[in-house]
Amino acid sequence: MKNRISRLSWLSRLWQLGIVLVLCFPSAWAQTLDGTEPAKNLTSVGGAAESAVAEPTEPGISSDTDASVDESVFQDGKDYFSYTIPIKSTPIDGRIEVRLFFSYECAYCLTAFDNLSLYQRLHDEQIRLILQPIATEDALFGPNVYYSLNNLDRQDLAELLLFDTAAEHQGKSSLIEGENLYHWLIKHNVALDQFLMQIKSQAVAEKAKEAVEATEKYGVFTSPFVVVGGQYVLTSSTLYNDDYTFAVMDFLISRILQQQSPAFANASNNSNKIQ
Repeated sequence: MKNRISRLSWLSRLWQLGIVLVLCFPSAWAQTLDGTEPAKNLTSVGGAAESAVAEPTEPGISSDTDASVDESVFQDGKDYFSYTIPIKSTPIDGRIEVRLFFSYECAYCLTAFDNLSLYQRLHDEQIRLILQPIATEDALFGPNVYYSLNNLDRQDLAELLLFDTAAEHQGKSSLIEGENLYHWLIKHNVALDQFLMQIKSQAVAEKAKEAVEATEKYGVFTSPFVVVGGQYVLTSSTLYNDDYTFAVMDFLISRILQQQSPAFANASNNSNKIQ
């Protein structure tokens, strides 16, 4: 009898927490971000030229200043895209930033994450992989979950949820919705009251706001969307295969490193001087 009362008390508590979240996020439970239907504030692939990304553009480095890289191997506008105006950033440790914009329940995002995680392990001295949830004003629940787990020092679960939602979403009910998410949190020993406190916190709201600004700043129009050094963009058409991803990444990282070299800077300055 005592066990039965305890079980009923637990179910009641879970139900109450669910009700609170439904009230706080009335549209969250019906939301699905799988990369196939971009949020309203994101342009489609066909409208990419309206964003900060040019599709296609001319190769950014001429052969006379970049003779060591064969530009005919990969084509701008096909294997990768270029920003018409590079987005400047100040890396914390001098490494090249590789920013992976993702959404939960996106199988290609998981593939991109796996490929780029391995690439970073092989080139850790050169690149820094940053995981960045895609966020718009009307699609904040996924980012809120991601940052809530991070604030609970469970980055491992924030990444694991990317794996589990991509797997579960193949013809099944959404793991990022309602009761399914709470069963997942319990399975992984996340205290529901602490999670709820985080997802309603000002700290998570601020991070979600920054994610919205980043999504707009980088002109994200699909998922996954990878920004390399603030200059180049990769999408699922490249990221679906590890060998292809590695080859294009090698090509782009080589270009960026050459651009950072004093010899390249001097050549560029000389070419810009008025004769």
